[in-house]
Amino acid sequence: MSDCQKSITPVSIEGIDVRFYLSDSVGSVKYSFTQGENIYFHFEIKNNRSDDLHYRVSHGGPSVVNFLIYRSGRLIGTTDDGYSFPAIVVPGSIKAGKTLEYKTSWYSNPYHKDSLLNAGSYTVKIDPYIRFTDFDLKKNLKTITFTVTN
Repeated sequence: MSDCQKSITPVSIEGIDVRFYLSDSVGSVKYSFTQGENIYFHFEIKNNRSDDLHYRVSHGGPSVVNFLIYRSGRLIGTTDDGYSFPAIVVPGSIKAGKTLEYKTSWYSNPYHKDSLLNAGSYTVKIDPYIRFTDFDLKKNLKTITFTVTN
């Protein structure tokens, strides 16, 4: 998935499909944004198994993943910056044939409200809070590269 055009294609792991992609405010998938334009980060897990897929989220917050944004190999911020979550484990499940969807944006976080992403190339990595007993999701996740222009 490091090739940004392939990132919308699901990665299949142990009977699930994982998709990670970026979009604009109207939902169009894209990897080039204008400075100041809101960038939406999407993460989806579809359960293709015949049984429920059980998981646990390793904190009490609303997100199932944290998107980490890098520029020139340096971490410049995450979508969860400024938030604190209770250190609890929340169980859940994805029903057979259903999809768990999580979407957030750079500027919806009050911590980044006035923090413009300057023109340049960026890389996004995923730090999953969601854990499965059957497999390690983290080792199968790739990165996405996007650009911001003036």
